[in-house]
Amino acid sequence: MKPCKHFIQSRAFAQQFSRTSEIDLYEIVIGYCSANRGGPLGSCNAVLTDDNGDEHVFYFETFSFHHNVLTLGLHMKPNSIQVLIR
Repeated sequence: MKPCKHFIQSRAFAQQFSRTSEIDLYEIVIGYCSANRGGPLGSCNAVLTDDNGDEHVFYFETFSFHHNVLTLGLHMKPNSIQVLIR
């Protein structure tokens, strides 16, 4: 199944997240998109796991041009685990 007409990745993303499929990312996008016909459809922060098992926070934003939809994903930061010790 190929839900996207084009799936463009940076070289760094393709190397570091080679186990993250187009389907995985599509599932994230359809999880936050509204049913608007045009304009912004939504955005979210999502955690992706790289090939080393480390988690990273990405920001996704989706915009509709009526018959086509464009999604941009930006790496924000590594997902850090915070532990509260009392």
